[in-house]
Amino acid sequence: MKKVLLIAGLVTLTATAFGQKATTDAPFSLEGLVNYNTSSLSFTSPAVRARYFLSDNLALRLQVGIDNSTTKRTAYELPTGGQEGTYTYKSSMMNFGLGAEYHFKGTDRLSPYAGAQFNFGTGKDKLTTENYDSSTDAFTPNYTEEGSQGTLHIGGQIVGGVDIYLVQNLYMGVELGFVFGTTSLKEGEYTVTNAGVGATSKLAPGKDGSFVTSATAAFRFGWRF
Repeated sequence: MKKVLLIAGLVTLTATAFGQKATTDAPFSLEGLVNYNTSSLSFTSPAVRARYFLSDNLALRLQVGIDNSTTKRTAYELPTGGQEGTYTYKSSMMNFGLGAEYHFKGTDRLSPYAGAQFNFGTGKDKLTTENYDSSTDAFTPNYTEEGSQGTLHIGGQIVGGVDIYLVQNLYMGVELGFVFGTTSLKEGEYTVTNAGVGATSKLAPGKDGSFVTSATAAFRFGWRF
């Protein structure tokens, strides 16, 4: 325990003594982000962000992330067990963000900033069931469902954060954001097979819910070069 405390103290001392903000001599930065949705109190998929500093105060940013989620349910033939029916719903989306941030004066080690970002995402939702009727959430023998529909997300966010330089060019930081946007559904296809007889129908395009807002936090670690 003493060794851990000693190492932590040395790291803190090193950051205090040698940490210094980078300048436009190192205009690029690349960082990894772990995102946390403060509205749903859950972590979301990590992302990667690149920035280009036009000056000491102004930077452009490009962010790429993948958001995947899976929902599974199980229904049984009898209350005590028996045959099993399964429901699987998968949602995947590739997200892109393009924006800018303004860095305030700060200190030699701290670089606070505020900015805005346009968000764009595209993906697919897919439903698969076996011996399971999703309309009743019940076990149904010889019954399957398969459906898929493309998704398109458009939105933006307003952010504020800080870069904390541990050593020259190496930094960590946090970012808080207010996110807003809407998701649209593309035309899809849905097939139900009951006792070997299949029927396919089209899924109409439309809006997946309404305009959504949420608050997020990002924990960041990066390098300027």
